[in-house]
Amino acid sequence: MENNEYRLPSSDGFLIPGKRGRIFSQLYIPEGSGPAPVVVLCHGIPGNERLLDFAVALREAGFCALHFHYSGSWGSDGQYSMVHCFEDTMTVLDWVKKNEMGLFDLDNVFVFGHSMGGIMACRAIGCSGLVRGGVVIMPLNGQIPVDEALSGAPSKEQKDFYDGCGLWLNDFGWRSMDRDAHTHPDWFRFDTYAAEMAKKPVLTVAGARDTLLPREKHIDLLNSLIEKEGRGLLETVTFDCDHGMNMHRTEIKEHIARYLKELCR
Repeated sequence: MENNEYRLPSSDGFLIPGKRGRIFSQLYIPEGSGPAPVVVLCHGIPGNERLLDFAVALREAGFCALHFHYSGSWGSDGQYSMVHCFEDTMTVLDWVKKNEMGLFDLDNVFVFGHSMGGIMACRAIGCSGLVRGGVVIMPLNGQIPVDEALSGAPSKEQKDFYDGCGLWLNDFGWRSMDRDAHTHPDWFRFDTYAAEMAKKPVLTVAGARDTLLPREKHIDLLNSLIEKEGRGLLETVTFDCDHGMNMHRTEIKEHIARYLKELCR
């Protein structure tokens, strides 16, 4: 079904059925008629940085922008865990594919992820045939917490970070991260997805002042793994900003919107 009625820009909340109940989502719909390309946005942990201004910027560039909250966070049902975040991302893409409102151009579906959401984007780009490509901003190298969990001797810094996130998230802390690491360690590794990501256009965005996830341990590893495949579809860019994109944010939004528009066919 296609929705060809002319529409003004709008936004609305949706409850997407998930494995653990309702996934609270917000859809930003652009002005115009007919199906529009769509970007699914994956925020980080615990979700204080929700990327909503990026969603608005993408809408203004002509995209449907779908933002959602993982299970157990910010109004969504269920228990929060990293494995659940991976599952929820694929569930949201399945909802997009159904396209019940006829709003989405299913030939142009992209995923956008920041920080922990960057790993979600990597998996979606690598594993979903629906996704044409995407944008990964300062992604977490999930191998680091996985290695600490599997070692049985995680650092105090790791434990404190994940336990602190539990203040916002339902039933989450280091014990949940430890359980996820033992259940699906391969889901967290960049090398699980790099070969498939290399087959699609991907933009990676680094922050020169990112001290939370220093680039040499995180995004540079992802870039090197994709580049090793030698397909030449990876574009990388660095901005003089911190992990929260608190500097040059407007330029980052403009660059991403321009990049994705050029991919639309």
